[in-house]
Amino acid sequence: MRALSEYVGSSNVVATDISDKKVDLPCKEETLDVCDYKKYEKLVKDYKIDYIVHLASILSALGEKNPDLAT
Repeated sequence: MRALSEYVGSSNVVATDISDKKVDLPCKEETLDVCDYKKYEKLVKDYKIDYIVHLASILSALGEKNPDLAT
């Protein structure tokens, strides 16, 4: 996030995480579960987001135990 914020400007980046724990980032921060479509849509509209860099993931061991989570 730091490199992206430096490249495009910190006012143009919104970082999200499922955790509400605040991290020292040079951009806006929001709590978001990427499975929560309504909140995802609201943030996109509220911040007028044009591009999304999706970095959410699931560990392979958990995905192997629960394949439906990893699809």
